[in-house]
Amino acid sequence: LLGLGHTAIGCITGPHSRAPANQRQAGFEQAMQEAGLTVNPEWVQEGDFDCASGHQAMTRLLALPERPTALFVCNDMMAMGAISAAHQAGLVIPRDLSIVGYDNVALAEFMSPPLTTVNQPKEELGRLAVTRLLARINGEAVADHLITVDPDLVIR
Repeated sequence: LLGLGHTAIGCITGPHSRAPANQRQAGFEQAMQEAGLTVNPEWVQEGDFDCASGHQAMTRLLALPERPTALFVCNDMMAMGAISAAHQAGLVIPRDLSIVGYDNVALAEFMSPPLTTVNQPKEELGRLAVTRLLARINGEAVADHLITVDPDLVIR
């Protein structure tokens, strides 16, 4: 979104009670800070990782007197709900509003327009989880440490 020249960027977060939602929001805020942009708190709306909450969050954003030109949505299901609400309000994606989701769910490529999204390497995550689980089952010492994998952006 920053690369496209957007400076008025909002975020639809997941529930604050869930670590992935907080991590994704923190990443959004860090990117905005690194770009020298201020996060408008009105443009940060909480969802619940489902389509309905994405729709509701977008409806709240659309009711604001000043709206963002782009949104980072913390999962694809909420992004789908947000796109639905935007279409119902007469907006055209991406002409009137750019949206990026997160998770790269199978349906994302079949949206109209297809959803640009952050892809998590699910196979690598699964492989790492199984490897650690098998090690524990086999009685091997497995150190507790944070494992990170690098996501990539799927531009559609």
